[in-house]
Amino acid sequence: MNTGSQRLLVLIACAITGIVALTPVASAQQPLQVQLFENPFVCDVIVRPLGIVSGFIPGETVEFSAPELNGVFSRRVADNSGRVEMRWNCGSPQTWAVTVRGLGSGTSTSFTLTGSAAPPPPDAPVGAAFDARSAMTASQMAVWKDFSPFTAVGVYIGVNSSWDNRADKIQSNLTAPWISQIHADGWSIIPIYVGFQAPDQCATARFEGLSADPATARNQGFASATDAVDSVSRLGIGPGNPIYYDMEAYRPGCAEAVLAFLDAWTEGIHSAGYVSGVYGSRSSTMWDLSRTIGRPGFDAPDAVWVATGNGQPDNYGLEIPSDDLWTNARIHQYRLNVTRTYGGVTREIDENTVNAPLARPGPVVTPDPVTNTSDVDGDGVTDPEPDNCDAIANPDQADLDNDGDGDVCDIDIDGDGVDNAADFAPSDPTITTAPVTAPAPTPVPTPTVSDVDGDGIADPEPDNCDLIANPDQADVDSDGDGDVCDIDIDGDGVPNEADQEPRDPLIGALPTPTPSPAEADPTPAPTPESAREPTDDQPTEPASTPIPDVRPTPQVIVLATPTAVATPNTLAPPTAQAVAAPDEGGELLAETVTIMLEDESTLLPGVIVGLSLFSFFCAGMGVRSFRRNRGSVTL
Repeated sequence: MNTGSQRLLVLIACAITGIVALTPVASAQQPLQVQLFENPFVCDVIVRPLGIVSGFIPGETVEFSAPELNGVFSRRVADNSGRVEMRWNCGSPQTWAVTVRGLGSGTSTSFTLTGSAAPPPPDAPVGAAFDARSAMTASQMAVWKDFSPFTAVGVYIGVNSSWDNRADKIQSNLTAPWISQIHADGWSIIPIYVGFQAPDQCATARFEGLSADPATARNQGFASATDAVDSVSRLGIGPGNPIYYDMEAYRPGCAEAVLAFLDAWTEGIHSAGYVSGVYGSRSSTMWDLSRTIGRPGFDAPDAVWVATGNGQPDNYGLEIPSDDLWTNARIHQYRLNVTRTYGGVTREIDENTVNAPLARPGPVVTPDPVTNTSDVDGDGVTDPEPDNCDAIANPDQADLDNDGDGDVCDIDIDGDGVDNAADFAPSDPTITTAPVTAPAPTPVPTPTVSDVDGDGIADPEPDNCDLIANPDQADVDSDGDGDVCDIDIDGDGVPNEADQEPRDPLIGALPTPTPSPAEADPTPAPTPESAREPTDDQPTEPASTPIPDVRPTPQVIVLATPTAVATPNTLAPPTAQAVAAPDEGGELLAETVTIMLEDESTLLPGVIVGLSLFSFFCAGMGVRSFRRNRGSVTL
């Protein structure tokens, strides 16, 4: 290659280098910013907002991890602004080193969260009930009767071993003499039966699931009722008393199977002379029961036990079920996993307010061998005839609709075709709904096109969220409710505020971390229970599938995007089955933590300077070459 060619190649290389050096370089990912609303975070078991992490690429997956929670504990998706909102709860003071990483951009940051001790929550109101995983001893119950505000206790009765879903399957203290003793001490009892749960494809934890086929599920409901009646009979709890079925939270898709099961459960319980009760969360069990009230052929339970964990000791104002359903026949599990000490006896319990049937054990009456009659309810009228209600005392034999079923055990007292639970006037066949007490307002003409939220989409159709602007109309679970106002964005049956992955239908409530021996606390830290709003009585084995176990964890982070419209909601703690209670602490303290990313972006300035110097060198070589060539030109 001659000298001229060599010089030409040098000039071309220099030109390319100059272009590269002068080409604008895309700016590096901005540093992530962590804004903590409350640090230290008060560990009062209530789920509430923790803060916001911003600076992600919109739509990228964000991973949260902490060594104290056994590594990665949540994955979320950044919103359109590149932000992820965090929620947290904890039951005892601790420090967590949380790392946040965007899986698409690779950006990451860390922050330290400190949990501080919270004062104990106020005592339950006098006359409240408690339930615990295992029955206390009779002597401990006697102490609590004298020193605690409780007058009723929930106990987990025996279940057929092939479908037993109780956490404590032994219940060594729960015997007929125990029942007799605490009855003598003045306790009322809530018998709880934890058998078949929702079909496997809708379950939120490892349960023995019922069949997804409604016909088969119905048969299982009858079998469960028979087994439950046998179980309470062995304990000395006779007819006329309630038995509550514990149906834990479940995801959408299995409602008809669950309803067929519970319909048969109630029929079976009634046929044995007992009162039917059902426990469950607002978002699944209570929602499905409420919308089925009045369905022809469906036997609604006589009483409901609603789990929220919202910290409010009130049986009403729960949204689901509405206050006009099951009036005077409801229990509310308002506080979960709280540790109480009375008279020197300490126990972790759930607390409940009660306005519903409770069991008061009594002797089981056997029929007279000669007349084949008895008087089970002790009302002075022999059964089965002429007593029109064999299991519940009704000496007056009142029967308003003359259907042969006494009013005290008739699910439709006035015979108007509407069950008492849904009837505004159960004793008046002419009234089924609340009367209109004021004249209806003059209707305002509806404009041809309305856009209340100003998002450019006409409502009520096609706008999938009429009151909150959402021009993108995003709807992850395609249920017709826009994500900004959908209490369950991914449609997995776990409300957003209790769902560790509100946009991933395969991931629901949080898994249970396994603390190391050094970190283990001999006294379990109280935390709320998920996707269900859970009860103490759930399996505790660790989850090994993308769908985590719903048991509450000693310390839990919940990352969720709050919704703006009050709709059926089971904001559950990271297990089931719990609704986030209102913030009971003081004013939240704002703290912003900004942490620069540790990446290779600091090399960029050096590279640019080096390229620039090389460009100047090339330019000098070009000038020199030009002058040399010019001097050698022969005229």
